[in-house]
Amino acid sequence: MSDASSPALKKRKWHTKDQNGCTRCKARHVKCEKSQPSCRNCVRRGEECIYPALYSAPQTPMPPVTDPGDSVETVPVRDTFSALDLELFHRFITTDYPPLPANSTHIWTQIMSVYAHDHDFLMHAILACAATSSTANPRPGLRVSALHHRMIALKCIWGAMAVADSKETSSRTRDALLGAWYLLAMQCFLLRDGWTDFFPLVRGLNLTAGAILLQGGNTVWGLDRLHVTKERIRDEWKDGRIERPPRPLMSGMMESFRLMETECQSHRAQAFLQIVITAATALDQDETWKGYETLQSVWDLLSNADCVDSKALEDCSNPSSRILMAHWLAMMLLLKPFYDLEVVLGKQGVIAQLPTWIFDISRVASRDSDNTEEMLQWPLQVASAYASRNLAQSRPESQEGAL
Repeated sequence: MSDASSPALKKRKWHTKDQNGCTRCKARHVKCEKSQPSCRNCVRRGEECIYPALYSAPQTPMPPVTDPGDSVETVPVRDTFSALDLELFHRFITTDYPPLPANSTHIWTQIMSVYAHDHDFLMHAILACAATSSTANPRPGLRVSALHHRMIALKCIWGAMAVADSKETSSRTRDALLGAWYLLAMQCFLLRDGWTDFFPLVRGLNLTAGAILLQGGNTVWGLDRLHVTKERIRDEWKDGRIERPPRPLMSGMMESFRLMETECQSHRAQAFLQIVITAATALDQDETWKGYETLQSVWDLLSNADCVDSKALEDCSNPSSRILMAHWLAMMLLLKPFYDLEVVLGKQGVIAQLPTWIFDISRVASRDSDNTEEMLQWPLQVASAYASRNLAQSRPESQEGAL
């Protein structure tokens, strides 16, 4: 029994439940400050913010938040990291970070690896990319892990994009978004059918970069990085340290493009084709630097494409879109020495993966008309030549850890 003169113990003041906070904060048992359209917690974590009122509105009945098809958190991402995930994260910060953009090693290993602990979409993108890169050394569960984390990253990142250009979104979150888009796009190069997702991911990356520019352009990525890289490549070219495309592989190139001119129907596809034809013409006339510079403008076209026209270009079920992409990939292979200079020093460039994409496009196109198969002959010729070269170069030593 306590002494009567001792001070009375204060009664604990229990927290009263807030019925109006968002479902994300409720699930984590944290206080929601209820800002609209997204609370600060959801903005910081890059998640879709959903308020209970959205579910109780009688005119638009919706399923409960626990529905597996509608909740980003049907799998509690913070509680499901395994020993394999920890190993993949370690591999990422030591060897398996992406080769792009150039001079970005410290961003991946020292900045994005920290941001990932506050942004689920970035963490899952990191694990997806590391798992895909590690499949070069087959182990049980790696491919499943790569696709699992990729699926969650894509689901989370589109929710975060809803507030990417909001003034309330921190520069740290935008940097994390840009990093996640880079990772998911880079992962495509390691997947045989990655070409089917590549254009939409590039568009997401460009939308994020646009949001960063809209808010002042302050970013750890340095959006002038590409300009600096281009100047360095130009100096290498002027000094004669970059080899020209093999002339035998350009045999049949212009004829192949002429066959394509009647195939592209949408305005965006026609504009895309004209860029590639102009670049091909420059290569054919031995104006290699002009060809490389022209082909780079494809990225600007993808950045400015409106949604409807982009879908026409990105439609992988459309034979014309597949043929167009195969020709673009073949052109990039011809200019591989240039693109190899865009990557982090000591890393294998992503261009080495492109023959696999062309082969897969050809496999899908084999179900189309005979005319389609004819129009893929030149891209296949280029892909076969570079695939043989890659095989010969990989025989002396393993390139473990390269993305």
